[in-house]
Amino acid sequence: MNTHVTLLGILFIISGIKRLFLVVLLMLAAAGLLVFPGILLGLPYLAFGGTALVGVIGAFLMCSNVFLGILDILCGYGLIERKKWGRILGIGLGAVSLASFPLGTILGIYALWVLLQEETDILFWKSI
Repeated sequence: MNTHVTLLGILFIISGIKRLFLVVLLMLAAAGLLVFPGILLGLPYLAFGGTALVGVIGAFLMCSNVFLGILDILCGYGLIERKKWGRILGIGLGAVSLASFPLGTILGIYALWVLLQEETDILFWKSI
């Protein structure tokens, strides 16, 4: 189980980095979608138009993904270092990841399978 916990920590770190990278890409894409149609049509007042609802929803999604990305990286560190809080955070993030089909679902199932084993619990209690 020791190898599974280390692998899971690495997977959480990769997932967090991927999530943060996608946020940057989505920010650039959203800026392009809101600005360039107005510029291409020659209508400067449309250049920064966009609707407030799209902006609010986009900001919420980006902020929540940044938050989850940072938590993924922290969880990965906690699992690799065998911190008790890393296991607890991993169980929570694994449950949340189940909703993100397909890669998040796979990570969530694997995380819950690894972290809810009795052997894993003993492994984390030994590290205290």
